[in-house]
Amino acid sequence: MEQQLIEQAPDTAVGYRLVLPMRQNEDVPRLSPPMEISGQVPSWRLRPFQAPDDIRLVDSQVYRVLWTGPSGEIIPPNQNGNLPGLLFHLRVPALETETTSADIEAGTPAPPESLSVPIEFPNPPIPIHDMDAEVQSMTEQSAQVITEIDEMDAPSGDKEEPATLDWVPPKEWIADFKNKAIRDALLSIEGVWELSPALHEEPNPVLVNGPNACQRFRTQLHEEIAELVREVESKLGGETATALLAERTELFIKNHLFKAIDRWDLLLGRTDPESPNQESIGGLAKQALGRVHCALLLWLEGMGITAFQPRHQQFNAMLHHRHRQLYFNTIPPGYILRVLRSGYLRDGKLLRRAHVIVAT
Repeated sequence: MEQQLIEQAPDTAVGYRLVLPMRQNEDVPRLSPPMEISGQVPSWRLRPFQAPDDIRLVDSQVYRVLWTGPSGEIIPPNQNGNLPGLLFHLRVPALETETTSADIEAGTPAPPESLSVPIEFPNPPIPIHDMDAEVQSMTEQSAQVITEIDEMDAPSGDKEEPATLDWVPPKEWIADFKNKAIRDALLSIEGVWELSPALHEEPNPVLVNGPNACQRFRTQLHEEIAELVREVESKLGGETATALLAERTELFIKNHLFKAIDRWDLLLGRTDPESPNQESIGGLAKQALGRVHCALLLWLEGMGITAFQPRHQQFNAMLHHRHRQLYFNTIPPGYILRVLRSGYLRDGKLLRRAHVIVAT
């Protein structure tokens, strides 16, 4: 698979995404890797190669490829008259054979203990077809098995409902929200709770620490956002310009908004805790926070600011701050083991380095 992709990739591409077949009644295609709870769409890495480890991908299926640049932007394909595709395949198991007594008497040489079957892959592009109903059903069953395994791994009594990973606000709401001044955006950000689907419509709802846990958390989150609004009014006064980031607005984002997002990243599992005794939430509270977190990152995106979590990437002192080093036998030395704080870029330029733990 690596050879297929490298041969087709534009020179400026550093990552790739796969387009999954659309289901019935879907208007927006699904991508691999899946969308994060923040609303960002990550990419698989080209160099060093990162295989598309996604349970939704089906063996021997061809997927359309989208190329991405260093900041996650879409890179146009090479203009050679073809669109890039990937023939996804799993490792082929060895074929074991047995030598019978008749073979020995006949002098037939014994076959090797195992035989690797070579696979030849056609050059993309190959027409992309939707999965049939049977394969689709198998994929959904496999995803359900993975979910059940994850639930069994959770300690008894601590099982939480996972935050919604594929929720995105309506396009009209996003366009309006991105154009708001920072104060107005914060005042209206909790409106995401009223957008569809309703929070209680999520599958297998679980309330953590009692039936009123979600309401208590939402009240706490409301106060946290209200405090940010008061800081905006104090630091920026009547600041309303959103076309350009004024110096005071950028300082407020770095000194106040990023601190709030750092805490939310931890609660949502987007970054790694520095110590095991960290605050945790689950169920509807995580869904509520996930929507606010997603909306705020969308607003920052409208200002040209994007977050990045360089987990398992090679350490780069220009983009990453080494918090400490840690030995880990499955991660090569010099690669990032954990991300403690997200990094941020503004229009492709570094705004804040990511704080990381590096493998040694």
